[in-house]
Amino acid sequence: MPFFSYKVYDKDGHVEESELEAENIAEARSKLQQRGMLVTYVKPIADSGVIKFPWRKDSVTLNDLEFITSELSILLNSGVKIDKGLKIVAKNRKSGGLANLVNEILKNLKMGKGVAESFDTKDKVFDSLYLNLIAIGEKSGKLPQVFEGLANDLKFKKELKAKVTQALTYPAVILFVCIACLVFVFNYIVPQMASIFAEGDDIPVYTALLINTSNWMLKYQLWLVALAAIVGAYLYHKRNDPALKSLIAKRAFALPVLSNLIKQTECIRFNSAMSLMLTAGVKVDVAIASATRNIKNAIIRKSLEIANEKIKKGGAISTSLGMTPLYPDFYVSLLEVGEESGELERIFDEIAVRSKTEFENWTNRVTNILEPLLILVMGGIVGSVVITMLLSVVSVNDISL
Repeated sequence: MPFFSYKVYDKDGHVEESELEAENIAEARSKLQQRGMLVTYVKPIADSGVIKFPWRKDSVTLNDLEFITSELSILLNSGVKIDKGLKIVAKNRKSGGLANLVNEILKNLKMGKGVAESFDTKDKVFDSLYLNLIAIGEKSGKLPQVFEGLANDLKFKKELKAKVTQALTYPAVILFVCIACLVFVFNYIVPQMASIFAEGDDIPVYTALLINTSNWMLKYQLWLVALAAIVGAYLYHKRNDPALKSLIAKRAFALPVLSNLIKQTECIRFNSAMSLMLTAGVKVDVAIASATRNIKNAIIRKSLEIANEKIKKGGAISTSLGMTPLYPDFYVSLLEVGEESGELERIFDEIAVRSKTEFENWTNRVTNILEPLLILVMGGIVGSVVITMLLSVVSVNDISL
């Protein structure tokens, strides 16, 4: 259905300007009048002239979620009501996925739904942890504090994503440059050089290997690209398949560097969620269940589910969580202290902070090691090809003699 922009006055005389979905102008005007609004105008939203692709949808990014949560945290702590705060956010973002999300939440609120229920939109933008915390804050009257905690958590997730992207970007660029150099050499340089040896009967082994490799690439490289595209499309199609996720999780844990990256990011994610939930007054087993659903890695998620079952049966929190990959001995000791003192929320927050610091230090170390190592590898691969080419050209004189 098309969207219409409108301007109305409510019963208190306040102006409201927004958008709604309807079949036509008459239906849009009728919907507004049923809400008791005095309609000033209703008009269809004109096409902006931007080319629209049928397969592309306006999506809500992590930056959008952090923005709306931070804005609402500031506004709610300043005494602004949730619906008024959302209207203010809507004025700052009048188009795109975030604008549609805010309008849907406002629509749910106007229909009489609760705050948590209103945020549970049809696109399921907000995860269960986010919605559970809002529901708790709504019941306890602590929505400002809840949104403040969620804003800090999303801010860190955004920073974490940026750090992981930064750590992976440099190796990806080096790999791309290396592959591009090899493709150029074997597609353009070696074929021209091969003509020199066309009439030679006794060419060196390394020269023959170089020429044969170039011929093989010229013959099969398009098939390789097609195969890579098919495999990529298949993996993307099966990205939500449990069996594939489990297989990838097992393979990732077998790689030392990647395994450490996964453990640290999941440790931060889990402990931050636990701190938020326990601070909001959620029971430990319920908090662990909610925080576990945010874990991406299947192996770690399964270990946390087993630990939670042991806790429900009366097992010690520190002992049960200590059997998971997320908690080394030092963190287990901290959990024991928190369990005895009754300050588990502070301990989980402390572990999350320490994990963040360790992750940043680890990322810096790995990046500093990878930079020269990748340059050496790329230089070795491309350099060996160039040296082989030079030796082949020099060998022409030996053959002619």
